[in-house]
Amino acid sequence: MPESAQSLFDKIGESSSTRLKDLTEKCVQGFITGNNKIYIMRKQGISDFEGNILKRMPKGKNVRRYSISDDDYYTIYPHEEDGAAFSEDKLSVEFPKTYAYLKSNETELRKRRYYNKSIMELYGNWWSLVHPIASKYFEQTKIVTPNLSPHSNFALDMQNRYIEHDCYIIILNNKDIDHYKYILGILNSKVVDFFIQQKSPMFSGGYYKYHTQYLEQIPMVEPKPVVKSELVKLVQRMLDLNLRLNSLGDKKTSESAKIEAEINKADAEIDKLVYEVYSLTEEEIGIVEEFIDHSRS
Repeated sequence: MPESAQSLFDKIGESSSTRLKDLTEKCVQGFITGNNKIYIMRKQGISDFEGNILKRMPKGKNVRRYSISDDDYYTIYPHEEDGAAFSEDKLSVEFPKTYAYLKSNETELRKRRYYNKSIMELYGNWWSLVHPIASKYFEQTKIVTPNLSPHSNFALDMQNRYIEHDCYIIILNNKDIDHYKYILGILNSKVVDFFIQQKSPMFSGGYYKYHTQYLEQIPMVEPKPVVKSELVKLVQRMLDLNLRLNSLGDKKTSESAKIEAEINKADAEIDKLVYEVYSLTEEEIGIVEEFIDHSRS
């Protein structure tokens, strides 16, 4: 990168000895079924299964900055709270419709492999997901991001959604909702976007990796209480505005245009506060703005 950008990257990296990994209980990729065609279905197909074995989940394409826009997908999740697979007896007795469906696909399910091991070698059964995540990590407040994205697309999930492998989840040690909102604002800022995009390789189409090894290295500065409070208020405004915008659907109207203008204004105010948090000069702000505006165009 140019020397000026390198200096700024170094400054952001040295702004705090605290990294996001120091604030997280869990930062991990979502579950992997090994065969999405069998385990994942659209909403219209869920009546064929017992409801309490199906878990609502978004696709990565529907996770955007401050919002999760679609919940049309569900997954069969035959696992206990700690991630252990249901026994075959439990599956067949408590979820007979689901068991019959999985049993009819047993031949295909037995073909699944993960890190060059068969499903039977991994778990001694054929109905388990190849990489389950303990339910407790899904059934709580969390931050979600697509694993590949052209720019930051962090969203807050407070609806216990289950997250598939095309996204990562961030569970914070501090469960206070305002703390989550503060971290969300920092992660969606241009400063952090600039930092991650200097660390991650760029893929075809201008996509970057928002994976654990990059997310955990983000330097986290503890701001003055008044700045943190203001940032939390702005993030809540962004959450409210995006919720309103999503309720209008894809159709462009004068109302949606008005909301988008308010979103852009609040977004700029968040960036201004984050520049203050990381003590950026006007020249450094210019470097970030130029880089990110180009990557988002």
